[in-house]
Amino acid sequence: MDKGISKRIDIKSLTLPELTAEMTSMGEKAFRARQLYEWMHVKLARDFEGMTNLSKALREECRQRFTYTALQTVRVLESKIDGTKKFLFELSDGNLVESVWMRYKHGNSVCISSQVGCRMGCAFCASGIEGLERNLTPGEMLDQVYAITLATGERVSNVVVMGTGEPLDNYNNLLTFIRMLTDEDGLHISQRNVTVSTCGLVPQMKLLAADHTGIVPPCHHGREAADIDARGEAVFHRRAHGGLRLLFSGDRQADYPGVQPGQGRERFGAGRGAALPPCEAPALPYQPDSDESCEGAGVLPAGCRQDQGVSKYT
Repeated sequence: MDKGISKRIDIKSLTLPELTAEMTSMGEKAFRARQLYEWMHVKLARDFEGMTNLSKALREECRQRFTYTALQTVRVLESKIDGTKKFLFELSDGNLVESVWMRYKHGNSVCISSQVGCRMGCAFCASGIEGLERNLTPGEMLDQVYAITLATGERVSNVVVMGTGEPLDNYNNLLTFIRMLTDEDGLHISQRNVTVSTCGLVPQMKLLAADHTGIVPPCHHGREAADIDARGEAVFHRRAHGGLRLLFSGDRQADYPGVQPGQGRERFGAGRGAALPPCEAPALPYQPDSDESCEGAGVLPAGCRQDQGVSKYT
């Protein structure tokens, strides 16, 4: 169990079948689970008290039996340029995570964190300077989306798991998060609108393909350099798994169920291989993590500390 997490069950991390089993074990009718699930994942209730179609006795029993994830907003920074908002959330154990809300013509996107800290040790990223504190639960990942939806009053149509942490290093919780986020009984965000970033954990990328999530790996993994060789020098896991070179050249079609030969090849140019999964590699300038100002870069480079470049915000 991750340190900092209560031994009581996080009710917001339970899938509908799991919640149904819990209600049944408490002597409740199965439909109570669906009522609870709707309050948490559709109506976005912040506590049990507001669930008015549940008896006071059931609400009290739930308070005793479960924890209820409801992130506390510590600070919101808003861009003067385009209205982008960065949220700083406090978890129940006092740890902090960041999320970002972005408005586009095609809808609103939210970038969420998946861990407190990170253990990957990528040279270009400040998130792992102090190592990994703990994984986020599915409920904590979901509630970043929910809290921002309530704060902005606008529906979120796209979710990017590209904040603090390596999502695939928190694989089981990530998978539950994806399934609940796209569940037709919840917010029902399209699987096509969910992006998972990774520094290149190849075994987990292949596992994601085999788990029938409807999400085709390798997702989105080229954050800091379009040149694969250059980026690989800064990514720890290239040494362990052959990293992106393995993905782009040597993988077999059978390793990625549902991916057609040549799919995604056009994004990197012909000749990269016949069985490429679809992916993107946006180019951001690489800068070593330092105390130098990030102002004037045009974008906030991944190597900059999270408290730099704040003058762009109000």
